Amino acid sequence: ARVKMSALEEARKITDFTSALYPDVPFLRSAEVIQMQKNNDDFVLVDIRAQDERDWSIIPGSVALDVFENQMIPALNRETRVIVQCAWGFRSGYEARRLRNRYGLINVCHMDGIVSFTHAEGARLVQPVTQKETENVHVIRSDWGHVGKGFVAQSFGRLEYYVRDPIITATFLFRRLQNWIHIMRFGPPPSMKQA
Repeated sequence: ARVKMSALEEARKITDFTSALYPDVPFLRSAEVIQMQKNNDDFVLVDIRAQDERDWSIIPGSVALDVFENQMIPALNRETRVIVQCAWGFRSGYEARRLRNRYGLINVCHMDGIVSFTHAEGARLVQPVTQKETENVHVIRSDWGHVGKGFVAQSFGRLEYYVRDPIITATFLFRRLQNWIHIMRFGPPPSMKQA
């Protein structure tokens, strides 16, 4: 018989798998990010989840990907620490790599995601419009509801998930194509060039 894992063990299993997909992108655990927040370290936390995921909750201080790319990157020092975050670490690994390659950012990493964040000591989430604390966290699929104690998993309905899944995949592939075209047109950024 299969031994039932705790929500933390399930979350860790998923994020360990997703982080291994991006061995070239530095990876942080949520506890490290919380400590950086407590220390008032200088970094930008980029939440790349879809708006309907972000509508439920965000990690305080995070900015949406479109805000980061359209408003912050033009004035950003290339050496600024950028931490990319999604729900589980899969999309954030890809986006961290894309941001590094496309914009020549030197200090980009990704973290284990908002679901694992709910397990870290001192974790708190806020509703993005009101900035009030919330226990809700969007986990994408109902069977991925491995949130920490005191948090409530929210997800797309089964039909909505299956409609959205091809959309998420298409968006992912479109961004890869966009990045490839950018590199073909302008050449690789300094962070990709070998000395």
